[in-house]
Amino acid sequence: MKSEDFSRAPEEGGGQDPENSNPGGRLKLLASVLAGTAVVAAAALGLWWTGAWEPVWEIFTDRERARQVVESADPWAPALYVLLLAAQAVLAPLPAPAVAVAGGFIFGLYKGFLLTWLGALLGGTACFALARIFGRRFVARSARAGRLDPY
Repeated sequence: MKSEDFSRAPEEGGGQDPENSNPGGRLKLLASVLAGTAVVAAAALGLWWTGAWEPVWEIFTDRERARQVVESADPWAPALYVLLLAAQAVLAPLPAPAVAVAGGFIFGLYKGFLLTWLGALLGGTACFALARIFGRRFVARSARAGRLDPY
């Protein structure tokens, strides 16, 4: 890229060099992703090493055991499932299709569908609200100013 290309506006192909636009922000993002991955890996290893994962695995592989767990939380089970789905949309610790299949598996086709729909709706609404509140500041820290100004 020629040096005179940087004197033009971003819409004309000038502006900041995209490779060097925010190196400090990229390093912070990489450090955050690596730290999060390390925490999840440490938790998974701890569960596996202590054997605490076996009851959880049993719930996910045995339909009768899953029903027993749900029946033990009977009046709260649908609400907990909807909250789990809403939290999954915001925090993304679990894949949504797996949680939705589990809902159908545990609550049945129609009730599972309605609870999954409600949880996804609440999670999407929460994500929208968080984006409206924090989105512009977050994007402003990571995007080039010329690209954000029109919005």
